[in-house]
Amino acid sequence: MAATDRFDAIVIGSGISGGWAAKELTEKGLRVLMVDRGRMVEHGEDYPFDGKSVYETPARDRMPAALAKRDYFALNGWVSPATQPFFINDRLNPYDYDAPNKFNWVRPSVVGGKSLTWGRWSFRWAPTDYEANKREGVGVDWPIRYEDVAPWYSYVEKYIGVSGGKENLDYLPDSEFMPPFPMNVAEKWLKGRLEGEFPGRKLINAHVLLNSRPKDSERSWFHSNGALGSQVMDHIFRVGVQGEIPGMTDLIEYGRRPGGVYVPRFRNLTTEALPFKRGYGYQGQAFRQPAMVDGFGADMKHGMREYGPWRFSMGAFGECLPYDDNRVMLNFNKTDRFGTPLLRFDVTFRDNEIKMMDDALEQGQLMLRRAGLTNVTGGRGKHVPGEAIHEMGGARMGRDPNTSVLNGWNQAHDAANLFVTDGAQMASVSCVNPSLTFMAMTARAADHAVKQMKEGII
Repeated sequence: MAATDRFDAIVIGSGISGGWAAKELTEKGLRVLMVDRGRMVEHGEDYPFDGKSVYETPARDRMPAALAKRDYFALNGWVSPATQPFFINDRLNPYDYDAPNKFNWVRPSVVGGKSLTWGRWSFRWAPTDYEANKREGVGVDWPIRYEDVAPWYSYVEKYIGVSGGKENLDYLPDSEFMPPFPMNVAEKWLKGRLEGEFPGRKLINAHVLLNSRPKDSERSWFHSNGALGSQVMDHIFRVGVQGEIPGMTDLIEYGRRPGGVYVPRFRNLTTEALPFKRGYGYQGQAFRQPAMVDGFGADMKHGMREYGPWRFSMGAFGECLPYDDNRVMLNFNKTDRFGTPLLRFDVTFRDNEIKMMDDALEQGQLMLRRAGLTNVTGGRGKHVPGEAIHEMGGARMGRDPNTSVLNGWNQAHDAANLFVTDGAQMASVSCVNPSLTFMAMTARAADHAVKQMKEGII
């Protein structure tokens, strides 16, 4: 790049938000420089194990435990030879947290960021999600409402294509849908039973698809009010329930379906005497696996040609409240190999989130039992912030420049030509996957930025 090159805009990062920012700004005629530290990935060519069976992948796609623990500890075991090239080496690129408040910061190592590895669940936020902070007196009020973002949801959905079915639910607005991937026979059976046993609850098709500061200062240029880095959030999960579906053993499912089913939030939509605020939803699917056969040799091989019973499993994702002391900051006493201060997380889930997961575990098992499943079990793992890979907050939107970092157009209060449209912008986190909202907010912010440039405001 020549020293004389000039650009209208600089986009930092190439993931869901950065990719959309670059797309929108260039299509509107701007000359854009994108900055990203990841390696380039050529679509198709650089997915060497995509669609391959386990036996076609090195080490049957199992990462040596010692290597995963040493170099990819933030992924907490969720890394394999097939996915390793897409994630950053945590040992070579460290971050910091105060034990025992662990934070698993999952970071990509490729151009395209986590847009290349996300699960593609794509939901709109509901009007209640944008109103909850004000209604409950929690955190700061969103400076926008659902109606401000709705046309941009439509704009994004028409471009990316979102599969799903229209349900007309106030608490999970419909998208501009492509046809849904059909439920399998067991999921259709469960839908009828569950919705009959629990009026008002639904089982539906999945919707698929700081280091800048003045000299000699430890505070960022954009940190005049102390809000930068606070109210960091992630979805709480690690609660799962499962059980066996009786019958239909003459049927199996062929092929690979890029989705599953979803039980939308049903808690705290009306006045309920519950010990927690907000709510949760479940992501799940029904499936059959090859029979688990004892023995050896020919009898075992023939036995494995059979299938076990239909099973259903689902996991809960819950909303974390915005807490002022859940923070991310720079640790100037620790640096990486380049001399840059480490990012330090001080983020924990609180009593509200733990009680929410208690309820999710209880209600999940209750729903499956009453729907007629057998051998129903449930369990929970350790709830570690960051593991849902939906980290949000830290540069929240708000109406008041004294309590927020960004205005209602994602524009920094302290720097009119800086726009932040990734997860940092969020003033709350809903309980649904955030990527569709990131894309819609980015397209909206880019449109506003270009209009301001043309008017000479920035």
